[in-house]
Amino acid sequence: MRFFLSLLSVFVIPAAVYGQYIPRVPYMDPGMRDQENDRGPRNVDSVPWQVLKPGAAPLSNPLVLYWFPATDGEMHDGELVASHMLKAFSTQCVGMQLVPPAESATIAKWGVAGKLPVALLTSGDRIVARTEADDGVIRLSDVENMVHNELYLRSVALDGQLAAAKKKAIDGDRSAAISAYESIWQQHCLAPEEGREAQKELRKLGVTVKDAQVRRSR
Repeated sequence: MRFFLSLLSVFVIPAAVYGQYIPRVPYMDPGMRDQENDRGPRNVDSVPWQVLKPGAAPLSNPLVLYWFPATDGEMHDGELVASHMLKAFSTQCVGMQLVPPAESATIAKWGVAGKLPVALLTSGDRIVARTEADDGVIRLSDVENMVHNELYLRSVALDGQLAAAKKKAIDGDRSAAISAYESIWQQHCLAPEEGREAQKELRKLGVTVKDAQVRRSR
């Protein structure tokens, strides 16, 4: 997992370095997709943003990336509309929450009123990291690096927990080892490699956990 995340960081290079134009596609509400099917293929790297509707509950993923665009127009053509990396992270249980500029209650809740556009990476009610605008624009590479870094740090922490769990098993503390491995397994969507390792060690200890949701590292 650490190798995968480290490798990804090599490719987080702003398009401007190469003078390359990366075509973006506008955000499309699910209810509009059928109407747009005849207009040609959509960008395969469109990020699966979930627009926060008035009165709706926000996403409850273990990690949630909040995008607060400054204008409605930014929702359609902002840098964060399409990203191969963000799309990949969304398959690892990182929620993608888009908050329209009119959602004043949510904007106030996260303390970003008057600071848009901004992107926040959150865990529960805690802000883990933030990416603020540079000259009024959020840079896609900054947001990708923000999420990548948090996943990498979590992967490193879980590697340490795996080592500690293995020591407990070697020392004969089966109950404590199982508890530690199960705690790691519970995070298998965010950290698939560590999750699979915990699953394997649990099996050795006579405990079976379902693997239907295990994601494979790319």
